[in-house]
Amino acid sequence: MRLLQVSPLLTFLLMTSASIALAQPSGLVVLSSKHPPASVSVYDFGIVDPLQIKTLKCSFHLHNNTTNPITIEQIQPSCGCTSFLLSSSIESNGQTIIAPNETVTLDADIQVDHLKPGDFTKYIYVFTKGDLSPAVSLEMKGTVLPLIEFDPQVVDFGTVPFGQSHSQMLKVRIDARLLKNFHQPLRLDMTPLSAPQPSARQRSLPFIKTVLISKPHTVQWHSRTAIEVAYQVTLEPFAPLGPLQGTLYPTVPYPSNTIAHDMAYFKANVVGAFQCDPHVIVLGSVFQRRTAYDRAILKTTRPDLWHDLTIRTSAPYLKAFLLPAPTTVASSNSSLTRILQVQLTPSAPVGALTLHVFVQAIDREQMDIPVYVNVMPKNRN
Repeated sequence: MRLLQVSPLLTFLLMTSASIALAQPSGLVVLSSKHPPASVSVYDFGIVDPLQIKTLKCSFHLHNNTTNPITIEQIQPSCGCTSFLLSSSIESNGQTIIAPNETVTLDADIQVDHLKPGDFTKYIYVFTKGDLSPAVSLEMKGTVLPLIEFDPQVVDFGTVPFGQSHSQMLKVRIDARLLKNFHQPLRLDMTPLSAPQPSARQRSLPFIKTVLISKPHTVQWHSRTAIEVAYQVTLEPFAPLGPLQGTLYPTVPYPSNTIAHDMAYFKANVVGAFQCDPHVIVLGSVFQRRTAYDRAILKTTRPDLWHDLTIRTSAPYLKAFLLPAPTTVASSNSSLTRILQVQLTPSAPVGALTLHVFVQAIDREQMDIPVYVNVMPKNRN
């Protein structure tokens, strides 16, 4: 009788196949034509054009491969831009029950106008009754084409002595479809980042100047036609002392709210005869009709500037004044240091407030010190 000889390669393949079959998860799994049943599934949308696609849609098929019913207790997306709809024939107390060997479909939608340009990954987690960890994890990914590109992304002026101006060139490429019916001159708008909420931001920055230095011309960009322009961005000589940050964005018609994601940033640190530590004052949460105060340390290299220093605030219910520095703070030379006391009076209105203290010297050096406070309604009880 002849014995059948099995090659080592065939033995390895048979053992690997058996291991894969045994490793398939038992319980709630995702069925797919591209891979065996698994507890993790990935859907790749590929390249996404935000001007052509408003909503990304995909479906996942959840299957119960056990002999007992499975109860879906919770379905949790990873962010608010993702929604879902689960098809099911059985529900109990708002929970979906999947019978043995039954398959249900989970349809997922992603709003494109909530996605930033570039690569994205979103998840949906499916929890079953009695399990603290997700039984199934659904991953959705893709790449959103940018509508606007800045070169460089950050205009960094570095450390700038007060009284000097610095300029840098900023190139902007804009998808030509955004400008199809746009007949106004292209310009850059600016917003500071010193305030925590957009509603509290100033709309103009007198210390930043932008000038169009090249005529708009067409270029090929991401296999599309774009309009490229160049601006000269200048930090003016009398910018406020301290760290400055803000955003730059072109005044073009955007679809939906993608304007929040297509912007450049600028930053600088203006140094002069004065320093303030800290640069920002946070009074925290305060009940209405109460007083709150905090202090900052002002230092100067020119003691003669103390005599003509002007201090004002952005609201009548915010007071600011100088105090002599304690010996422990002033060290050996008290003439170079003062304490800036900032006080919120009981007349402040209710709400999250962004206020400012302006300190200005006779040589035009000035500081804009943001003050943040949340005034809460007084408990009537």
